[in-house]
Amino acid sequence: MSQVDAGNYAGSWREASTYFQGAVAEKAWIESLNGVRKPLGKLLSRKLRNAQHTKSLPGAPDGDYVVMQFDTRFANKKAAVETVTFMQEGNATWKAAGYYIK
Repeated sequence: MSQVDAGNYAGSWREASTYFQGAVAEKAWIESLNGVRKPLGKLLSRKLRNAQHTKSLPGAPDGDYVVMQFDTRFANKKAAVETVTFMQEGNATWKAAGYYIK
């Protein structure tokens, strides 16, 4: 998330899971974040709301996942909920597999 917070959207795509990279093209990811995340402005605070472990998610292969929700404040949006999904890849590394702001 630090790459996204810093505006390094290409870097965040490169650090994401192989599954995410196969589902979302780098250019589309950058364009999406420029349209959705960038207008929110600087991150002011982020607090973990909840985290849920699961072995399956709709439309994704079975595996080890953690879905985390954060209460987040940005300079231009005082109350947002970020949902970040992480998946464990073969080498036991946890990588981002999904990101959504509401």
